[in-house]
Amino acid sequence: MSRAGRIGNIEVSNLQEAKEGWRERMLSHADCKILQGVKADQISYRWLLKNEKMFPRLFIRATHLRSGSLSTKTRRARVARGTGDNKCRGDCGKPESLNHVLQSCMVTHDARCARHNQIVKQLVRQPQHVKQAEIMIEPRIPLKTSFCKPDIIMVESDTAYVCDVAVPLESCMEETWNIKHEKYGCDEMVAATWNHLAVLGHRIATVKQIPVVTSWHGLIYTKSAIHLKRLGISKISIGELITIAMAGSVKCYDICMRGANG
Repeated sequence: MSRAGRIGNIEVSNLQEAKEGWRERMLSHADCKILQGVKADQISYRWLLKNEKMFPRLFIRATHLRSGSLSTKTRRARVARGTGDNKCRGDCGKPESLNHVLQSCMVTHDARCARHNQIVKQLVRQPQHVKQAEIMIEPRIPLKTSFCKPDIIMVESDTAYVCDVAVPLESCMEETWNIKHEKYGCDEMVAATWNHLAVLGHRIATVKQIPVVTSWHGLIYTKSAIHLKRLGISKISIGELITIAMAGSVKCYDICMRGANG
């Protein structure tokens, strides 16, 4: 910037201040307050600048998704354009918020499962060392009284990587990561994984847990991104996981808006 300016009530005099000013202005908006303090990796924002592989229509819809500006009954009511009825059109009896539509509405259940499965499929295709690793999708691991099915187990040399995908709300990403890490990293689960892989002929020295946590806004949790990079997955490939998460969320939204009453 060559001269001083203002962004709302914020005075800015250089490019960095302008960036911070627009960021503060965005996060102060009711639709984006949910993004405050989120522990997301910088890769989560890469698609905004490098979107050559993203269809223009998806880019526009993803921008609306990230900014929280997709129309719902609760949003319309907040800006005084609603009819007074803010209940979900899927007859859930819950307020029709964007989080409800993309996380818990019964109408979008199948679409949410498809979103999760598409992330898993893309994750399986991505590791650069995949030719040397054996990939198991949803292996059934026996426990003392039941069984457990992580999304993916990758076996490379003497190390097993247990990956499980989750698409929570931003405020729950850290908690979700911890829950999954504890679930698959407890002594019973680690021992069961060792035994299961031993039956299949693998001699494992180490079992590592990699929860893959990305929000429905398309923000990937920092620790998930770090562990995926250590697996040999590139920034571009992690960006593709984010794109798939956002495309799945947009599809969930469209199904609810167009198909709930159809």
